[in-house]
Amino acid sequence: MRTGLGGRWLRFLATGAAGIGVQTCSLVFLREALGMSVMPVSAAAVEIAVLHNFFWHLRWTWAVPRECLTPKSVFERLWQFNLTNGMVSITTSLGVTRFCMEAFGLHCLAANLLAIGAGTLANFAAAELIVFRPHPGEKAERIPS
Repeated sequence: MRTGLGGRWLRFLATGAAGIGVQTCSLVFLREALGMSVMPVSAAAVEIAVLHNFFWHLRWTWAVPRECLTPKSVFERLWQFNLTNGMVSITTSLGVTRFCMEAFGLHCLAANLLAIGAGTLANFAAAELIVFRPHPGEKAERIPS
């Protein structure tokens, strides 16, 4: 059974926290080990975290029933997730990261963490209202918060 709005919010935050770890590790690896510059590294690290978060949200945060998961429905949701959460994350990551580094002289990791926080509410709303809403034919098993 799907959880209520409050439960989904907490699961969203937990998945996001794990995604921060994935994004941060990706950022450090790509920046330090491969010597890439900050902007392409930030974009790549965000996309890696977006993919991580999508699969956790699909199966845990919104707990889409297995019988509702066809390759087509997963691809459609992944596409929607990238267009919404991915674009919000990349936009805030690149914009806020660069702004914080240039305006305040912050290290790229600190600036990146601030950028992640900037997109959290917008990402939850997009996931709740667009990406993980029940598709036609699915049982809407969500319970109120």
